[in-house]
Amino acid sequence: MKFDYFNSRLFLMVLLLATQSVGAETNNPWYVKPYIGLSQLSNTTADSSNIGSADGRADIDTESGFVSGISLGYQFNENIATEFGWEYRSNDSEVTLADGQIYSDGNYASNLFYVNGVYAFAPSTPWNPYLGVGV
Repeated sequence: MKFDYFNSRLFLMVLLLATQSVGAETNNPWYVKPYIGLSQLSNTTADSSNIGSADGRADIDTESGFVSGISLGYQFNENIATEFGWEYRSNDSEVTLADGQIYSDGNYASNLFYVNGVYAFAPSTPWNPYLGVGV
């Protein structure tokens, strides 16, 4: 999956704006928030030892990837909520070793589980600024 920097950010913003909470329009305090988006990792370097014919610097180039997740939340009142969620992200990578060997079948994939506390400053306005703290 190849995107340039501007298009990848625009794509992510559209996806984030398009996702909505399921159950938010009812009086039910429970809600579900699914989301999808674009994952972007920075390229990095590493030191290789006993891999290939030369020890030394390895360059790791990552591509744009995929992220998806879902959270289950509970709205205590108009301003305060808590969420438990799961997120999966995956980015393909290509590694170039010090001796010039290239491995193009790498992948950085991760699962993330989190708990958030959310405070909404202006819950009845079209744009709802909030502060979130999580682990």
